[in-house]
Amino acid sequence: MSLKRFLAFAATLVLVSGCWSYPADVLEDSSSAVTPDQIGDTGGEDPDLPLVEDATNDNKVIDVVADVASDNKQGGFHPPGWTSPSVHGKAAMLNTMNCTMCHGTDLLGGTTGQSCDTCHDNGWRTNCTFCHGGVDNQTGAPPQSIDGATDAAAGAFPAHGFHVTGNGHALITCVGCHVTPTEVTSPGHMFDDTPGKAEVDLSGGLSPNGKFASMTCSSLYCHGNGQGDNGSVPLNKSDIGCASCHPGPKSSSVALGAMTGRHSMHVKEGVGCYECHSEVFNSQYQPVDGTLHVNGEPNYKLPNGITYNGKGCTGICHGEYHQSPSW
Repeated sequence: MSLKRFLAFAATLVLVSGCWSYPADVLEDSSSAVTPDQIGDTGGEDPDLPLVEDATNDNKVIDVVADVASDNKQGGFHPPGWTSPSVHGKAAMLNTMNCTMCHGTDLLGGTTGQSCDTCHDNGWRTNCTFCHGGVDNQTGAPPQSIDGATDAAAGAFPAHGFHVTGNGHALITCVGCHVTPTEVTSPGHMFDDTPGKAEVDLSGGLSPNGKFASMTCSSLYCHGNGQGDNGSVPLNKSDIGCASCHPGPKSSSVALGAMTGRHSMHVKEGVGCYECHSEVFNSQYQPVDGTLHVNGEPNYKLPNGITYNGKGCTGICHGEYHQSPSW
């Protein structure tokens, strides 16, 4: 195929579909560009010459870029080194190139006839850790992030691990903060109009009225005092303890007074939280059963001899006899 015929054919493809447009950081350096006398006749209908739009001339001028090294031929219109996961994988995950334009919305081949399933192992489409996560746990939550970062502290949301592993609280799965996809091509997931961004949507979790703005979550049940959607927490807050959400044993009288029922009276008399919530925390305020904390309901286990009828307690506790006083 002559150079003139090849460029005309390639230009038509680019103008019609826009498929072959590459970000600068994906391409090799300019030393790999071919000169006209290197092109000649390819002897086939699919020359190994990746194309790149040149924005300097209304996207109508096309540079021909090729890898002349025989051990790095890509077999199509992609740039040199494209088969490496660190190249095409990163471009796909950050959505700097929309694979579906040429390989189809289902990635089964589209106009190219080349399915992503050809190279990727079975199950890759529904395996969250294929693209992100897998470092601290296998939930798919970073680290690793889609940009390859494995340092949790450097991630967009360092506390991912604490949420999904249930560190002292009920598990907060992905659906608690995101619309969770079922596979890679699910709507709003990989190929949407917000490249490289994981939208926060709290409607599927314990804080359905929650909001996220200015790097802060607000109107939360979680991180609240358990009496409504009144919690708020910035994403970079790391020193979260009992009193960060609701009053604790060392909180002020004013804070304790805001608790429900006779909590304040009991704490002031030296009754520890663990004495009525022993299934949740022990006397050292270490979690016993995290699934009973921040789970959407109050959980209690009263000392032996004490019963609670939904309104008040009956029996002897902390040296006093209770005869179902109103809580």
